[in-house]
Amino acid sequence: MTKHDTTHSQVWFKALSLVATICWMFFSQFTFAQDVNTVVCTIPAGSDVGVTYANVGTKETNPSGPEAFTIDDNGNFIIEDTVAGRLLYYSKTCAFIGSIELPKEAFYAIDVKFKNGLWVLSSEAHSASIWHLSLTGNVLDKIISPIGLNDGLTGFSIGKDHSLVMIKNYGEFTLPIEPITASNEAKPIKFINGIIKNGIQYTAKVYEDHKSGTLYFGKKEIIVNVNNPLLSLSIFAINDDGSVYVSVDEGGYTTEKGVNIISTIRRYSADGLITGVANIPNDGDIETENSLSLDNKGNVYEISSQISRMKITKLVFVPFYEIKQLVFKQFINNNSSQLNTNGNINQSWCSIFRPNVLSIADEYVNNSTNISQDSIDGNSCQNRTKPPYLKNAAIYSSVSYAWGGFDSISSFNSRMTQNIAAGNVNASNAGLYATRQCPAAGIDCSGFVSRVWSLIIHNRTSDLFTIAHTIDSIEHLRGGDALDKNNSHVRLFDTSNGNETTVYESSASVGGYVIHRPLNLKFFNGFIPIRYNKICDFVNGNIWCQGYSPVASFDFLGINFGGGNFKKEKITGSDYDGTPLYLEVSGSYARSTKALTLSITTYTDSSYTNVSRKDDCNGTWDDSSITNTYSANCTKIIGDAGDCPGDINMNIDNPRSSPANPINSARHVTYKENISNIKYIKYIVRSAC
Repeated sequence: MTKHDTTHSQVWFKALSLVATICWMFFSQFTFAQDVNTVVCTIPAGSDVGVTYANVGTKETNPSGPEAFTIDDNGNFIIEDTVAGRLLYYSKTCAFIGSIELPKEAFYAIDVKFKNGLWVLSSEAHSASIWHLSLTGNVLDKIISPIGLNDGLTGFSIGKDHSLVMIKNYGEFTLPIEPITASNEAKPIKFINGIIKNGIQYTAKVYEDHKSGTLYFGKKEIIVNVNNPLLSLSIFAINDDGSVYVSVDEGGYTTEKGVNIISTIRRYSADGLITGVANIPNDGDIETENSLSLDNKGNVYEISSQISRMKITKLVFVPFYEIKQLVFKQFINNNSSQLNTNGNINQSWCSIFRPNVLSIADEYVNNSTNISQDSIDGNSCQNRTKPPYLKNAAIYSSVSYAWGGFDSISSFNSRMTQNIAAGNVNASNAGLYATRQCPAAGIDCSGFVSRVWSLIIHNRTSDLFTIAHTIDSIEHLRGGDALDKNNSHVRLFDTSNGNETTVYESSASVGGYVIHRPLNLKFFNGFIPIRYNKICDFVNGNIWCQGYSPVASFDFLGINFGGGNFKKEKITGSDYDGTPLYLEVSGSYARSTKALTLSITTYTDSSYTNVSRKDDCNGTWDDSSITNTYSANCTKIIGDAGDCPGDINMNIDNPRSSPANPINSARHVTYKENISNIKYIKYIVRSAC
């Protein structure tokens, strides 16, 4: 049972909350009557006293800029100017105070805190460090984190006693650490769920139906209801007075402009009552990893990197019941040049299985090869910019980012033995020339997705739309799908469970290599979720039959949910009495109508020529549902009397599953008896029609 605070003094507030919840549930989306947030000030871009951006306006790459900021005890802003490798200090009105150069080793800084100096988190794929700096930039200490970006590292927190806590997956897990000595690796204490502060454990959970979630403040449970799909729920911050700030993402429908996600911060009192809601603008043109910060007075600020400036906004919390409604409808424009919703793709059958896509992606991330100093320096390669993760000659993980590059893992490793330049993050026409003519080895974002989809040519971000179809919501994404922004950037989707969303990407801005990492859902805004037309899903299913009935058992039937024909490799097996059996399944799926046709054929010979039984089943299947019933009318084309299959239940298999042995026991019944009475028949089957 859910526990609620029932003190009489709070009954009035709970009544208002109930009314607000009813209004919230009645409408399909919400916003505020007007933008009540306050723009505090702005900072120019591109000057010595302004923030630094990279790759703005360049096609086929993601622009980058500051990744975090913090606020000192006097309300001044400290911006982590990641591209320039420095911290920028501004007054509370954005008047420039000064800059602090970061150590050169702190090449990709993703978080910063203020407490008796400055603390900066710099990160690589497999390692990360926290630098303690004085306000003049002197290094006071360096603590090596036990986890890195590939382990889910997204930030850190620091206690009053300088105790450090590494944050994984935006607060889903935290890892308190004990520094050993300066410049040495920290000792992890133990991963814990959520965040512990003042002896209280704070966690968040999203339910599988994505309609609601639960917050846990110690033993207290608070239900979070939304009408749109609840995409993520996480603890953002806990103030010294016990108030809790919770980040909520909902929506995720695909519109003509890409995914639309509404992000808010809900503020709760220490006893679990909601005291206000603030809208997060998320209106930046450039992604910022840690864009929110809490000051010592409990105010929440956001930085937004826009093309010509950085905007600092103070979020304004309004009472929950003052939220105004706005009807929000899912909208997919079939005529948009970005979108492809054609359900009948002209193709033979699927060309790659979903688990193989993820396996190839893992191979890129976990690749290990020696990179020489010549490959790192690339002195003979003009207009090439070295990926920042490369330092001195050593064995490096992953594959370098190279704008315009399309290297396989084996070709990248081979080129490293030839001392060819490793990677190139110069995303300009000159940089593209450098990659192709120098040459420089590596792979860019669209090249990476092309490779894991087993395409033989490099498809740019715009090309990928022509070989894929649009998914109506990020809620329906599955591992191996992609998030694509035309002429900009593409990411490979891995998993999402409401608290953790992970992707693969080859990025110039995130270190300059292929990486697997958690991603804040705000970064999905403006991207189009797509599914490769020739990707195969594995299906689990149940078949039961009556009469003179073949009973088939398959492992991993591949169904092409892009649309078009598919075919299962011929399968050998044996009947329950040892009689050899030879089976084959083929079919066709039309996405637009959800029509799924299956043909199940049983042969008596190993050459698959003598047909003993053939059934054709015509029905419907919804590929957007993980669990679904295939309702079909089956007609016996050849064979003994008896209706079979009677009904077929299917559900999509785990995309992380490995392909099973292609030979699985295939069985049929040659005498009239109800299948449920035959104990030796395997009628719970994996990946059968």
